[in-house]
Amino acid sequence: MALDKSIIWGYHGEFWKQGQTNKWNHFYDNGLFVGQFGITRWDIAGKVAVKGMAGNSFSPVIVKTSDGAAYLYHNDESEHGGIHRWKINGLNTIREQAIPIKLVAKEQGLLGQYFAGTDLNNFNIITTRVDPLINFRWLDGKPANTNLTSSENFSVSWMGYVKPLYSEEYTFFTNSNDGVKLWVDGKLLIDKWQKQTVTQNSATITLKSGKRYPIRLEYFQHLKPAAVSLSWASLSQHKQIIPAAQLSPVVAPDRSGGFDLLENLPYQEILQNDKYGWKRDPVAEDYSQLYSKWWSARTGFKSFKAQSPDLFAVFTQNLGNYSISRNLGNFSNLVAWKLTGIISYEGNYPNRYVADGFDESGGSYLEVLDNQGKVIVRTFQSIDFSDNWKTYVQANSRIIAQGSEIIMRTEGSKPQPITITANKGSMVVTYGQYPAINTKVFDPKSNWRNPKTLRLYFFGNGFNYSRVIDIESMLFSVTSPVSAASESSRKVPQILNLADTISLETIPVSSPDDKGHSASSDFVVYPNPVQSMLQIKHPEILSNGSVEIISADGRRIKKWLLRNGCTVTSVNVAFLRQGFYLIKFNNISSVKTIPFIKQ
Repeated sequence: MALDKSIIWGYHGEFWKQGQTNKWNHFYDNGLFVGQFGITRWDIAGKVAVKGMAGNSFSPVIVKTSDGAAYLYHNDESEHGGIHRWKINGLNTIREQAIPIKLVAKEQGLLGQYFAGTDLNNFNIITTRVDPLINFRWLDGKPANTNLTSSENFSVSWMGYVKPLYSEEYTFFTNSNDGVKLWVDGKLLIDKWQKQTVTQNSATITLKSGKRYPIRLEYFQHLKPAAVSLSWASLSQHKQIIPAAQLSPVVAPDRSGGFDLLENLPYQEILQNDKYGWKRDPVAEDYSQLYSKWWSARTGFKSFKAQSPDLFAVFTQNLGNYSISRNLGNFSNLVAWKLTGIISYEGNYPNRYVADGFDESGGSYLEVLDNQGKVIVRTFQSIDFSDNWKTYVQANSRIIAQGSEIIMRTEGSKPQPITITANKGSMVVTYGQYPAINTKVFDPKSNWRNPKTLRLYFFGNGFNYSRVIDIESMLFSVTSPVSAASESSRKVPQILNLADTISLETIPVSSPDDKGHSASSDFVVYPNPVQSMLQIKHPEILSNGSVEIISADGRRIKKWLLRNGCTVTSVNVAFLRQGFYLIKFNNISSVKTIPFIKQ
């Protein structure tokens, strides 16, 4: 319905939010969301509904009065309903304002992020830099001036803004070996994510002169030679590599506080398999029947964030096991780790509650798995049909929150903060504003020190209802990724400071104490977390040994050379900001990388 510049539309039916619905959305004609009014069954939260209101609103109409107010009339379903009226005030108070903003780019080019592997997983980022031009032919070598160790099986993401010189239709060209995808102004123009020899692809879009448009180019290389370039052309401009002067980079992501599991997901698209660290099974969407046979995983469904959009998953299947999983990197032997995010169960039908057990008839879980695929922790909603439909939020077998179905459905429909913390063998889970609970690991055989996967798991076994989970945000962080070996058992003759390039003498070193959890017996980093002096026990340096500190986004911060025969190194990291880093050890053909936390 339209009234002057206001556009109002609404929902009706029992299946939206799984309850009677009377909800209206108000937009301005320029797309601005003004507000929402109305109620659903769950908003009533146990109160008596408006007299005669079954909830399914039909035949709406808007009437404007002389005082500037507007009234929305609608009837209700069937003979047990009635006619209802909503009064809308203040439509004449809505004003459009144009605020001039002048943006000056400090750098020219696009932000390039280089990843080991072809799936653009931010846990595998190696190098972050600004590339002035996208015009590369690496032939038999790996990309120059990066920390990539292989000329094959890598991927790159370039992000920033492009500013056209003319107001007209532009053609964008990519030449690549292998796969490539290109977005301009949020529109996917080129989608050739496949193995191929050098191939040119092109697509057109109309742009305005002087306006900055978001641009994003993704590329993966399978087998060498590697090549990728980005060009454009228009009626007034010959074909050319897009010059640096017309490009400006986005700000590099700050990963000092952990890894954003939604980072790089394209906005309002179907979740792709084997990209950005995500997998889905089955891969294909299923839109056979909305209320009985449905499977979908999409981004940007509930949020308007172009960067790190929400992930919305819906499962309605009578039979089968479906899943969406996110890789959590290659950490091992951790002392503590944490998942922090915001989730919503709006539209979800809870699992059947079983005391001291788990129902197998159908449901959904948010889980963390170890590197062997065993469940460390499992969170979910459940409902007890034998106890007046009491509804719970659970972590493993522990109850975090409980209440009537309507109350808990209302709570679950809201975006709620959730935190899962593993600390020295104890699992602590918080949800919403409810008190935290402590629980044992779900599977006694699981190794909580080796978290590998975040998984949304859905299953149907003859109990067919909609299962819905929306992840609005999710951050994975390592509090103390490796053991802190006893400092008293080691002697370090010299110290590596920021400006030093020195070598150390060989000295005897005792083995790690029984509290250590290092990745291997011949390589130990301690204390971890660290404030100033980081001690490193490593194999004897034979030739050309070095130690490097690398930031979470792949930038090399400092490198030191080590003298032959050295077995212990002490590094002064007091100059580093707080956050997550990697210590990289090189010794002839041996390379070892261990994460550490700077406090």
